[in-house]
Amino acid sequence: MLSTMPLGYHLHVGVHDIYPTLIRDVFAEIPDYFEEHMIDLIPPKKVRSIAGESHVKKEHLIELQQRQNEHRYLRAIISGHGLLCDPSKIATFQGMYGVLSGAFGSLARIFSDVSATIHVSITSQATYGPVIDYAEKSAGPELWKNPEMMSWQPLIKKIRQRFPTSHICVWPIDNPADQAADFLSGLSLLPFDESQRKRIKTLAAKDRSVKLKTLAINEEFSFILENLYEDDLEALERMPNVVIGSRNVK
Repeated sequence: MLSTMPLGYHLHVGVHDIYPTLIRDVFAEIPDYFEEHMIDLIPPKKVRSIAGESHVKKEHLIELQQRQNEHRYLRAIISGHGLLCDPSKIATFQGMYGVLSGAFGSLARIFSDVSATIHVSITSQATYGPVIDYAEKSAGPELWKNPEMMSWQPLIKKIRQRFPTSHICVWPIDNPADQAADFLSGLSLLPFDESQRKRIKTLAAKDRSVKLKTLAINEEFSFILENLYEDDLEALERMPNVVIGSRNVK
């Protein structure tokens, strides 16, 4: 019989190319700190293995719960970066993440009946590689006429539909390296001292998300996308069960 120890699950589900390896790297850098506070990391490989199965069973959740109880963890961070959809389908005529993957649906079914907080990192469409690439190579005038098709709001609504009772924390990431410690603190619910924050920033600076190259884009269209981003954040703040993570840079 499983104990009644309070467990909290924090699921990091994306988006693509924003902190893809940061969580893993920070846990490897300061493992004793997380162990001391009874926080576990469910590795991405384990998450993908479970979510990729054709028939997801509740036994998967029991297996994870047993892992938490065996080690007396109070909280589990689940890194499911990249599960939202195939990278080639991020920005299409169906919008931003227009069709979510079956693997993400499996993840939602596993955690549908437990206390879970969903963490989603987003950034300005004007600097997000998949959007720029789609605008320059595929959409052209179509996106000029209807920039709202690249809004983040439909994605968050879809996540809410799959996790109707969960809180969703949306992190606006404008400077990945400088915001990394705040993001990790929100994800783990742990404070970091100045030394730890510097180590996290160093790791974040090496993360693939910081190395994205912004393609050339029309200045007027960039302004339109920046306004779309701010409109998205205002709308997301009003969504039930959605909170906006800190944009403060320390």
